[in-house]
Amino acid sequence: MMSINHIKAAWIAYNVQSFCILSLLIQALLLLLAPFRKRTGSKILVVFVWSAYMAADWAPAFILNLIVNYSKTRHDKTELMSFWASCMLLHLGGSDHAIAFSLEDNDLWFRYAFTFVFMFLSSAYVFYLSFSQVNYLWIPNVLVFLAGVIKCYERARARFIGSMDKSITLSNPKYEDVVKRKASEEPHNFRAGEPDDVEVIQLAYTIFRAYKGVLVEHKFTFEEYGRIQQLLQNRTDLFAFRIAQAELEILHDVLYTKAQIFHESFGNSARSVYWVLLPAALASFSLLVRNNMQKQFDPFDVGLTYSLLIGGMFLDAIAFVVLLYSSTFTIATMSRATSRPITWVVKFLKALKWPRPRALWCWRPSLQQFNLITYGLNRPLKAWECIIDSLHLTNYLDEMIYVKNKSLSPILEAEILRQVEIRLNRHDWDCNLYASTFTKCTSKFPVSKELNKNEFLIVWHIVTEIFYNVVDVPEENIGSDSRELNKLRECSKSLSDYMVYILIFRPFFMPVPNKKKIEETNNKIKELLHEKKNSSQQEACQEIMKKAAEGRIPQESFLYEAFKVVNCLQTESPWCQDRVKCWEIIHKTWIAILFDAAKCSTPRAHAQYLVRGGEILSLIWLLGANCGSMAQFAFFEDSDEENQASNMARLESVYY
Repeated sequence: MMSINHIKAAWIAYNVQSFCILSLLIQALLLLLAPFRKRTGSKILVVFVWSAYMAADWAPAFILNLIVNYSKTRHDKTELMSFWASCMLLHLGGSDHAIAFSLEDNDLWFRYAFTFVFMFLSSAYVFYLSFSQVNYLWIPNVLVFLAGVIKCYERARARFIGSMDKSITLSNPKYEDVVKRKASEEPHNFRAGEPDDVEVIQLAYTIFRAYKGVLVEHKFTFEEYGRIQQLLQNRTDLFAFRIAQAELEILHDVLYTKAQIFHESFGNSARSVYWVLLPAALASFSLLVRNNMQKQFDPFDVGLTYSLLIGGMFLDAIAFVVLLYSSTFTIATMSRATSRPITWVVKFLKALKWPRPRALWCWRPSLQQFNLITYGLNRPLKAWECIIDSLHLTNYLDEMIYVKNKSLSPILEAEILRQVEIRLNRHDWDCNLYASTFTKCTSKFPVSKELNKNEFLIVWHIVTEIFYNVVDVPEENIGSDSRELNKLRECSKSLSDYMVYILIFRPFFMPVPNKKKIEETNNKIKELLHEKKNSSQQEACQEIMKKAAEGRIPQESFLYEAFKVVNCLQTESPWCQDRVKCWEIIHKTWIAILFDAAKCSTPRAHAQYLVRGGEILSLIWLLGANCGSMAQFAFFEDSDEENQASNMARLESVYY
């Protein structure tokens, strides 16, 4: 049986090596998980990505501290220790696809740069200590050290570019020339067939370079806006949707990856040098170890060094392959000089007709689903709720446990495109449709006049649930309108659960969010459904209707308000016998709520929640901007109201 002294001795002998292996595994895990972050909104996956991201930043600093302490007290492994310290700079540089976890990380780019400077000095200090004896490995050490400096520079630069206060000032000053040139070209006949992937990405990038200024409230001129709109004069619904998807992909790459580095000549040159340094370091290390076997390097330490070098090169190769499928990588190589090594690779792959599956670059947003009825039925024990609430983890765990992910269906995708086209053709995109719909509903249905829009959303969610589970359960052979009815039911159900998710977990998207009132609503629903715990949704909705009909639900309750609306739709309204018409009313209300949330939310919210559940709203926001809405551009340089009015009329006459 091993004693404490044996464990302590093993720790002293191999603590640095163990954490070096751990750091390499963390880098591999981060590279594996980071691309999936934008493919799914799973909270569990986000937790793993966040953990890997934090560990990837912590491990190199911790290991370098161990190496410094070891090198100051012992001199038997200083050469390899110095080499490993340089490898930690590579790990600090991070994966190409996970430079930041949130926008706030980009805003703290200076703190990362400060950390890099200290690690740079510590690594240089360890390198200095390695010369207490003859250092046979100084050549590969210097090569890896330079490679680590390049990776850390790339990450600091990418964070600097991705920070909100710098994103517009660092945009390409010649993008307007690109827009002018593309707008003057002969219009493409997009209606002739499905648009080419590269064509979509190029045009999306051109538009993105202009529109990304909205994220920091950059002021546009009407001429700039008009030139962008000329690029989409012959648009189709499919093309507009593909453009918006590509813009979301580009926005993600700019904010959270190193893609922007490849738009800079120095960045391209530095990465080319980096690809040379690591193989050169591996070759020189192998040669020096063979020629200096009398040095008696520990075979385990030599194997670890090979693992760090080869593993780092392998991870970089995988990152490069993923980068080949990135939309921004295609853009970065469009206008580069043909002598660039990166461009040579791309042209070679294009000559081989290298496949680029659309699923790997085309953004596929998902609908996060949160249902208040399900939440009330599956509430945990009261004692457990009190413990979680005291730790301020209620919302976090609720999102992890109760929020489900649902892919954006082709039916709902087509419906969103249809609604965008309808609103643009009617010129009512910029109107407050939700306020108008809210006013109509409060006047037509017997709901309290004291309800605000957020409270009405909760009531309408319950109405949708009762209609979906009790009033209008689908039957076989329900007539020729069955397809339209099922489409309205499923779309309304999906939008209902999604908008409640946005209201509770992403309130920045909603107009006038009232978090306290929402929490009170959740608690009240959970209390009312406590007796029906672990029942099905259908049974719970039946119980709500039964209690409301018997007068056992307080009249100020949202459940009672929902009961009154359902009863009106079911028995008193002019459409009570027309099931399709009733679902059209429900569906149109949710569409109005969805579009209003997309239009009224702040631009920063679209960037901040891009990979945290707000993709649908961002997609609608971009569709409106691409197709001619002026709502996103509330600030123009021209302060003359008469000039603004004349310019607006001129734009509408051209683009509508």
